[in-house]
Amino acid sequence: IDLPKLQDRFKYQIDLSPADIREVATKRVLSKREENEHVLRDRFQKMGPMLLQNCKLERTARRTDFNEDEFVQFYPYLPHFIDLSIDIMTGIRLQPNAPKHLGGSNRTIIKQSHEMLVSDRTHMAEEPVGTLVSLDMIYELVEGNIPSEKQKDILDIRQRFEKDKDYPGLAARVAKAVCLLEFVRDLPRTSKNIAAVLIDKMDGQAPIAAVEALLLRLKEAQFVRETDDGWKLQTAQEKNWEQEKRGYASVKRSERNEILRRAVTEIFS
Repeated sequence: IDLPKLQDRFKYQIDLSPADIREVATKRVLSKREENEHVLRDRFQKMGPMLLQNCKLERTARRTDFNEDEFVQFYPYLPHFIDLSIDIMTGIRLQPNAPKHLGGSNRTIIKQSHEMLVSDRTHMAEEPVGTLVSLDMIYELVEGNIPSEKQKDILDIRQRFEKDKDYPGLAARVAKAVCLLEFVRDLPRTSKNIAAVLIDKMDGQAPIAAVEALLLRLKEAQFVRETDDGWKLQTAQEKNWEQEKRGYASVKRSERNEILRRAVTEIFS
């Protein structure tokens, strides 16, 4: 209520373009000491080609390639994660009943990049060199802006699959990535893309096989479903329809015979 009153006090409304935000975030928050940049440059020279291959996204025009200078500039983010974060926050802002002042402002990304380093939920500043920001870590910082229905689903997934013997803890990370990618229009939520945004180490492989296996388990548990745009978390209405559809599939043999008898009778009459 007070926000329009505060804004009305200022004659000029100033905002930052996505091009500005990349520069501000990297110079004000993510800048490195010049004498220590060589550590990141050495890592990139050794692991850069493999990292570029693993983080590549499919079926999208988004640019995911970057050079050594861009890697050093945006680290611990991958360069394309800044634009991805902006699009996610914009998508959240466009949701029904979303607070008007949340999400769309590019300044949110400056705050996010700072919290990524110091927040108790991510503490990236304490991680060893080579650790990367993955999409599920961004979820930890924007969770309060996510619809409560999706938050509950992710909590349920974490509790149910946290001790999975094959992929412990990965199911919740997959669900968080799917949740955030739903707010991005031009990035299909394929298994490969989901795996690519979950890479959290420079020398880490994209866990494509694990993501595919977990998505099938989540589908069986009615947490996700596959659409033309890729995987998505199921809404309450979609879950109810799945249950109703399964109810129709479990028709007794006697009922099937009665339906068949009526159909044949109608045809021949």
